[in-house]
Amino acid sequence: YGCGNGRILKHLQHYNIHGVDLVQDFLDDGIKNGIKNLYNIKDELSKSFDIIYCYTVFIHLSNEDTIKALKYIHDKLKINGKAYLQIPLYEKQTNHDGNFICVRSWETKNIFPILKNIGFNILDFKVSPNKFNYSNIGKHHDDFIVLTKHS
Repeated sequence: YGCGNGRILKHLQHYNIHGVDLVQDFLDDGIKNGIKNLYNIKDELSKSFDIIYCYTVFIHLSNEDTIKALKYIHDKLKINGKAYLQIPLYEKQTNHDGNFICVRSWETKNIFPILKNIGFNILDFKVSPNKFNYSNIGKHHDDFIVLTKHS
């Protein structure tokens, strides 16, 4: 989810894998470069998946877009499937100004109720050390939340 131009998918083409993004220009670039199974989030993708992986997407989304993305991921995840979502968790949240390219972070007390309300079980997570600031972007992108869908 959030595959962009397929920069990760190009290394995984021998697996049965699909990429989804909301920016058609990114997808078009990937298709031009021979990446297969790229879809726009607006496409009707009837499949459900055992695993959904998402890296460096939620750092750019507003609260509203985050909830939409999480609902989409939940809808596409099979029962007992796992979602590996890189959601920047810090001790102190950074405000978001609504600009798509801006960055933001989450506190567990804010994102966990949203995840549970959507229907996810939280299996594992990691809170990045320190307080979020623009100088440490990228240093802690191992802050994944592992989720499963309620049965």
